[in-house]
Amino acid sequence: MLDCSNKRKGNHSYFNDLGKCVESDEVGKAFYSYLKGVWEKEGESFDSAERPETENRRVAVAENVPSIIRYIKYQFLPRKTDMNITHRDLKAELKIVLGTQHIKDSTIKS
Repeated sequence: MLDCSNKRKGNHSYFNDLGKCVESDEVGKAFYSYLKGVWEKEGESFDSAERPETENRRVAVAENVPSIIRYIKYQFLPRKTDMNITHRDLKAELKIVLGTQHIKDSTIKS
């Protein structure tokens, strides 16, 4: 996800023109040259997964956290106390809250 300005929101003419430009061979070649230049400069140290931390990135990462972890985070962490729950009770509670399709016997181990 990208953080984008709302400046051109609803400006269909601008985006239609932009779309036409992006489809051209020259733009594709220029973009390839840019990426090739980045690779040549960065070499083996180039990490395509390294990206700036943005609000949209934080939201995307948070949405992809497994439901079990999300449940534990919101159920126990705000209390700032130990979970103080047995494995059996936690498993039963998770099955009730998250549904049995999310909790398999191998998911939470003793």
